[in-house]
Amino acid sequence: MLRKLQVIQLLLFVFLLSACTSSLQDKQQDVKELLESSVTAESEKPNKETDDIRFYLPFAMKMNESDANNILVTKGDQIFILFINKNEKEDSRVVYESMLKEANSYTFTETFTYKNKFGYVFLKETKKDEYELTVGIGGYKMTTMTDMKRLTQDAETMMKVVSSIELKG
Repeated sequence: MLRKLQVIQLLLFVFLLSACTSSLQDKQQDVKELLESSVTAESEKPNKETDDIRFYLPFAMKMNESDANNILVTKGDQIFILFINKNEKEDSRVVYESMLKEANSYTFTETFTYKNKFGYVFLKETKKDEYELTVGIGGYKMTTMTDMKRLTQDAETMMKVVSSIELKG
C-alpha cells in the first residue's frame, strides 16, 4: 500500500511539473506570436512626452520619474523601467547585444525584424512564478517584474509603449 502511495505521489508530482513547464512554454509561444504581430501593427499614438521623446502610455500606467535615459512607469504597484538610448535607432542591435552577454541567465530570448525595426524579448525566472520581462525595439527597451498570469498582457503592453517612441527634433 505504501509503495502504491509513493508511486501515485511521484506520478502526481511529474504531472504537475510537466503542467507548469508546459504552461511556461505556452506563455513563451504566446509572447513570441504576440510580439511578431504587434511589431507589424500600427504604433499607438503618443500621449506622453519628456524633453526628448514622445510615447504612448496606456490609461492605467503613470509616468513617475524620468532622466535623460530612463523613465519610471507604474501600473498599480507594478514598476516598469523604460530605457531610451537616443543614439540608437529602431533597427539597432546594440542594446540587444549588451543583454545577450547575460543570455545564459535568461529562460527565453526571441528576436524579430520587420521593415526597419529590430525587436527582442528576454525572460528570466527570478523566483518561483516571478519573471523579469524585457521587451525592446532597437535602442528602446522596457523591463518589469511579472508573474505567469500577467506575462502575455505585460509583454503586449510593453511592446505598445516601446513601439510608440518618437524622438523629438
